[in-house]
Amino acid sequence: AIHRWLGSEFAVRKFHMGKPQPSFLTLVVRGILKIGRKLGLYPYQRAEVSYTKDPEAIIFPGYPWLFREVCTARDRYLTSKRARRLSAKGEVAILDRFPLDEVKFMDGPQASRMTSGITRNWLLSSLMNLEESFYRKIQPPDLLIVLRVPPDIAVQRKRDELEKTVRPRSTEIWEVDWSRTSAHVIDASAPLEAVLTQVKALIWENI
Repeated sequence: AIHRWLGSEFAVRKFHMGKPQPSFLTLVVRGILKIGRKLGLYPYQRAEVSYTKDPEAIIFPGYPWLFREVCTARDRYLTSKRARRLSAKGEVAILDRFPLDEVKFMDGPQASRMTSGITRNWLLSSLMNLEESFYRKIQPPDLLIVLRVPPDIAVQRKRDELEKTVRPRSTEIWEVDWSRTSAHVIDASAPLEAVLTQVKALIWENI
């Protein structure tokens, strides 16, 4: 809706940082991993990604998962770089699910959290550092808007996802002290039109 609204006056691009467009390198790595999986060299993933900070409750998903996470981190960095380049040319870039230090369960470094309960080796440490390096290079947004909704409502709305994944992620965002950040927090439990009105007002003030 925001993209359509701004598009009537400006050149606008939108990007989904949660699912960034895969680069050529990412496609190559995914292809190699897929071949290895079909040959039975390893499973797709040894365990589900756990949305918890308790090391004892986390099982390392395996190196194929970790390689994909590093590629995703690189793709997110490249997406942010492209958005910055367009912005410098006068276009408006809208980025959904922007990686933030305050949010640990989504769209940020995962290797450190998901390997906290196992012994580190040189490969693990190297991949973890590489993943984190891409996120460190992502510049903060010019305007950060957080749509905050009570976890119970998030679970009700996300019927196409499992509660065990929706609830911890929405709870994390709900519990962050956003007053310590530059974020503009909007009550997303309100009706859609009310939320859109607030978002539009914030964007118009800062454009």
